[in-house]
Amino acid sequence: MKQIIFGLVFILLVNQYILLIDATTVLIRDCEILKGIYDSYKIKNFQSNCCNMSNVNCEIINKEPRMTELNLKGNNLNGEIPTYLSKLTHLEEINYLFSY
Repeated sequence: MKQIIFGLVFILLVNQYILLIDATTVLIRDCEILKGIYDSYKIKNFQSNCCNMSNVNCEIINKEPRMTELNLKGNNLNGEIPTYLSKLTHLEEINYLFSY
């Protein structure tokens, strides 16, 4: 009986770990896209876990952390908006206000 319980606990832990890897992979992709945006605008304060950044909001969507809001105001941005911004498929709001 102990072996069955141990086996079930192990399976549950492995499944949770696999879900965590999948969710982390999606978040890493979002953060890599944001890193490209920061690089193109030469913004310096990027963090590898972009959900910890004060100007980024992330929400859990379909059990995955996804970037939903981005605030770029006050960064003296100029030029075109990068086309790969559209790859942030769950981004609902972006603020470029007074970015010039």
